[in-house]
Amino acid sequence: MFLANNSNTKPSANNYSVVVGDDSNHHATVAFTLLQL
Repeated sequence: MFLANNSNTKPSANNYSVVVGDDSNHHATVAFTLLQL
């Protein structure tokens, strides 16, 4: 899991990309990212 401020990837609510290796990590990663708001 990592966050990348990259306009070429799908942005999250805080304008950072959420990049995950598999769906099992996806929800936890999104939750973590949203906590950064």
